[in-house]
Amino acid sequence: MSDQPCLEPKQQRSQLTQQKLLKALHHSLKTKFFEHISIKELADYADVSVGTFYRRFKNKESLLPVLYQDFGVDLNNWVTQPGQDHELSILSQV
Repeated sequence: MSDQPCLEPKQQRSQLTQQKLLKALHHSLKTKFFEHISIKELADYADVSVGTFYRRFKNKESLLPVLYQDFGVDLNNWVTQPGQDHELSILSQV
């Protein structure tokens, strides 16, 4: 994997697709280990095609830096704004 930071897609449609796939991953991780989640499952939950997934990501593992970045944003919000009810940012965006 590359050590480069994750870059937000420039087009709004690509941003929405990435958010949907990330939400699908969050949803699936509630009941399954990462290794047991299929790309088809993520694509179906996100309401995108498997081809759309592969246009944005090389493989399922390519989602991990985006997931970690999302967790980092949530953690930063939790640390810098104590006492507030924090919800996963990805869930409130989609």
